[in-house]
Amino acid sequence: MPKIQPQDLQLIPLQWLCFILAFSFSVLFQAVYLFKENAFEYFNVSATETIILEQIRDYSFLTGAVLVAPILRSVGYKQIFRFSVLILLGLLAFVPFASELRFMMLLVMGISLCFAVCTVSSYASLAVLARSSEHHASMVSLLEGFAMVGSYVSYWLFGNLFKNHGLEWYYAFWVMIPLFLLVFLTDWSKLDSEVSFKKRSFMPRKDFAAFNREILSFSNNSIIVLFVFCLMFAAFSEVHYRIWITHYQSEVVIFPSFLGHNFISLTLLLMGIGRILTGILLLKVPKFWLVALCSAAVMIMVYYTEGLIQHTDVVIVEQLNEVPASSYLVLGSGVFLACLIPMIYSSLLAQVGKFRQSSLLCLTLVITVLSEQVSKRLSYALYEIFTPEIAYYFILIPVMLLFILFALFYHDLQGESKEIVINLNEE
Repeated sequence: MPKIQPQDLQLIPLQWLCFILAFSFSVLFQAVYLFKENAFEYFNVSATETIILEQIRDYSFLTGAVLVAPILRSVGYKQIFRFSVLILLGLLAFVPFASELRFMMLLVMGISLCFAVCTVSSYASLAVLARSSEHHASMVSLLEGFAMVGSYVSYWLFGNLFKNHGLEWYYAFWVMIPLFLLVFLTDWSKLDSEVSFKKRSFMPRKDFAAFNREILSFSNNSIIVLFVFCLMFAAFSEVHYRIWITHYQSEVVIFPSFLGHNFISLTLLLMGIGRILTGILLLKVPKFWLVALCSAAVMIMVYYTEGLIQHTDVVIVEQLNEVPASSYLVLGSGVFLACLIPMIYSSLLAQVGKFRQSSLLCLTLVITVLSEQVSKRLSYALYEIFTPEIAYYFILIPVMLLFILFALFYHDLQGESKEIVINLNEE
């Protein structure tokens, strides 16, 4: 009879702590967008000047991913998680006192670096904790779902919640401290003591050299290359949808004040719930059929949305029962689109063992962030060249290509359920 280890008696399973981290960081990550509303009042600058905070956030995130990926194996999960969360707790304590934009830049930089470290570590942890390919895909979808719900909570938390109770908005950062304390006090040694996880001594030069070799080796894997294109298509689809929904709620349907300000946040909430439900379904339903269902649903809803609004004037909604059918289709297409991305992530990560997960994760994050930057410019150009209604149709192209590529190598992925256990314990 195997001896029960102390780390096996976790009050909260480690995968759920990864979900808590994803949720908490997403709350902080989304808050950067909300600085604009308080830019002049708090920083004494215009809202456009706070755009630099978004740039610092994104590029600090990439820097953190590149720095932590090569050393994760040699430093260990426990040290990585506890050190990054400890730094984050200190940064959160200072946020309410950052009345100058330069000080806030440093805090945003530090928070984004910690976010990247914990994101790479969390995804790599799921590879260690996964019992099968279905379980791994489920956990990835759940993690992304909790992150999306965190974006919704950020709108609610940093919106009028504190102001309605006579408190300043920046004290909302302190609300997250208990969650990070929970993560800090957790024993992560179960991951470091994984019997098949062969840790190596900490040698930065060799670690980065091995990391570079692993990154180059991915280019020889045709499946990984195809998934990279899927990631790019998914990034464009999500960016194009977000720009459309902003136009929709201001130019196509005018909602009452109590709903208009919350339409985007409601979309994020539904997208998060959709990903969580997908995570549950992935334990029972083959991934291919879920990808097919979500792709078909997005394309059908986008097509019929345009058919409903092309020949109508601006709709002014005064009561909930007056919400047009196109609004439900817009929300539905966002939900199904959001469910696609975690399944692409999990399929990509399943192509390598857990020892190379951090390297592939780093590559994935870099490609995703850079693709989003390029997609924004391309998407805005399409909305300027064509009418918004016609430009929205272009979302059909990447979604269709994404499904075609997934279907083409589905037969290769069918062996994933048999090989994932081997892959996750290789080397």
